[in-house]
Amino acid sequence: MGAKFSVKFANIYVYKLLEQFFLNHNYYKITLKGRLVGDIFLLWEDSEESFSIFFNTLNNYHTTIKFELHYSYTHINFLDTIVYKNKIFYFRNQVICQTNR
Repeated sequence: MGAKFSVKFANIYVYKLLEQFFLNHNYYKITLKGRLVGDIFLLWEDSEESFSIFFNTLNNYHTTIKFELHYSYTHINFLDTIVYKNKIFYFRNQVICQTNR
């Protein structure tokens, strides 16, 4: 289960880790970044090759914290929202309901 402060501590730790990473690697072309605990959302303006280098650098920044990569040229899921790319970006919320019946 963990202590009551475990999630808060993890959130602060990942925040500080990513803050330091982005300060040390500020030459990447990131238009927008968002984060919730361990989930990161980025809008990338460079090549797929440079994105791969960025992701590998991020994953090697800490010895035990690793990230998964999910990307698309048309849309991406972030938390309970789908972000679509068109001439502009637009968002659509999903509502997921579970029942015990």
